[in-house]
Amino acid sequence: MTEEELRLKRQKIEKKASYAGPTVSSMLRRSDSHDYTRRCIYLITLTVSGRRPLFGELQGPVGQPHVVPTAMGQAVLDQWKGIPQFYPQVSIIATCLMPDHFHGILFVSETLPVHVGQVVRGFKQGCTKAYRALLSDQTAQLWDKGYNDRILHERGQLDRWVDYLRDNPRRLAMKRAHPDLFRVTTALPLLGTTFSSLGNLFLLKKPCRLQVQCSRRLTPGQIEERKAFFLARAAEGAVIVSPSISPGERAIVAAVYEAGYPLILLMKKGFHQLQKPPKHFFDACAEGRMLWLSPYAYSNRPVPLFREMCLQLNEYARRICEEI
Repeated sequence: MTEEELRLKRQKIEKKASYAGPTVSSMLRRSDSHDYTRRCIYLITLTVSGRRPLFGELQGPVGQPHVVPTAMGQAVLDQWKGIPQFYPQVSIIATCLMPDHFHGILFVSETLPVHVGQVVRGFKQGCTKAYRALLSDQTAQLWDKGYNDRILHERGQLDRWVDYLRDNPRRLAMKRAHPDLFRVTTALPLLGTTFSSLGNLFLLKKPCRLQVQCSRRLTPGQIEERKAFFLARAAEGAVIVSPSISPGERAIVAAVYEAGYPLILLMKKGFHQLQKPPKHFFDACAEGRMLWLSPYAYSNRPVPLFREMCLQLNEYARRICEEI
């Protein structure tokens, strides 16, 4: 497939993906099918306007850091803890104050008289009032518009949320300790087009890169044979490259990752500037053994995986291994 054919196919895929509707900021999206007054658990995220580090300072060793609150950060914590005084139907499960944003988990144990958004709005207003008092400026803006909410749906989800909040300072410390390994590039020239990337770009310079591409018709035994082959080559220094689409590809990628070998993964959508690696890949990213690449634009909504996209991602994987 020529570069021009790949470019036209990419344009076709992005046009097809755009039919899902206009992009809406995650801070403004709400579930149309969910009743935000009923009994439920929510993970709420808010960000400081301009991502200014107003709430605290990260201190301590990289492996066990913590955030020391500023006066404004303490005011935010006090406002959050005070929510049950205004809404006795709500209790606080967990809190995570970061220098430029805030996470909190709320449990609505009884039907609320108002939308959860009203609870969050009151919290934000209380924080803004404290901020303006500290600055003696009644026009100062503290928060970005809106908030992000995640709704508890499944068993084990709450434990994952709590672990995520507890680990947030450590992840920030790791990003600061290894900025090059967590930097997002949104216009990386590669193979005659542009990619967005996250992770260790030096993996593209490794002398041996091997593509993993598996038919969905492979038997479990055949997948195991291929897994053994790629693990052996990775142990010899090869970097494994794949979009990880078919069951066989996913099994091999998982085995390579678990064994601690480097990976280049091709993704179906790009990255935004503040993108972070998935939790289970975070440490691998800090170790320099992960690189994510995408030839497509960033979208904050789900992107369906089209057949054309699968073919194109596998073609890019082939070219990364053979042409760079």
